[in-house]
Amino acid sequence: MRRADKRRAFGQHFLKDHRVIEKICKKVTELCAANGTRHLLEIGPGMGALTLPMLEGLDRMPVSDRPTLVLAERDRELIDRWKQFPTPLEILEGDFAKAKPSVFLKPGLGVFSNLPYSAGTAIATLLLAQHSPTTTGIQFMVLMFQKEVAQRFLSPPGTRACGSLGIWTQNLWDIESLISVPPGAFRPPPKVDSEVLVFRPRATPRVTADSDGFERLLKGLFSQRRQMIRKTLKAVTPSAAQAQKALDDSHLDGTERAEALLWDHWKSLFESLSHSHSRS
Repeated sequence: MRRADKRRAFGQHFLKDHRVIEKICKKVTELCAANGTRHLLEIGPGMGALTLPMLEGLDRMPVSDRPTLVLAERDRELIDRWKQFPTPLEILEGDFAKAKPSVFLKPGLGVFSNLPYSAGTAIATLLLAQHSPTTTGIQFMVLMFQKEVAQRFLSPPGTRACGSLGIWTQNLWDIESLISVPPGAFRPPPKVDSEVLVFRPRATPRVTADSDGFERLLKGLFSQRRQMIRKTLKAVTPSAAQAQKALDDSHLDGTERAEALLWDHWKSLFESLSHSHSRS
């Protein structure tokens, strides 16, 4: 397969805008210093648009504070290229979206990436699921997405753009936008804008520590997002009586759609359903 064909297959658009590169690398370096990061993982380094400036930034840090840089790459030619790099680098080979957490999770881990459009959500979901407020988990992530995907992560409950993925993520992570990136910042230019987001693990989830249970509730109520929740709630409750009790506990009449619910609603719905399940 020719390189241009590979790039399209992997959804790759290589970053070339020095202003954007500098902003990302500066933020990553600041987060490394603030968190005492021991390992820094870049997913999809490509030709090194972020990697090389990042190495320069790490070189300016005291040796005792400098994290080890780990590169995750699936392109065989690029892997061979990085293996010949003068500075020894740890390389994770293969499709990162299919990697087991034990392969990449290390104590004091930071992550950054210009994520490929074709696998950005899958890779981000894999990383976000490794939430832990302790030093054994991911300390921070600086990730670039297609702007439409970034807005799904950023949109809070109660807005039309919110969805199950965004609310599930915001329950576990604090998210902020670092910079918007136009198509001309890439080679070849994509047809859409991009956006860089910063993720930090929350010490305490907004709703519950039972992330799997909360995810099931979110998926159930957003499964048919134009339906009223008194109908979609049936998918996650064993009985109509328990569904009604959850609505009553949350001060909802059931005519609302999932996108209209606020954090207090999600919290009371989940707590009511959890108590019902524990008694059944």
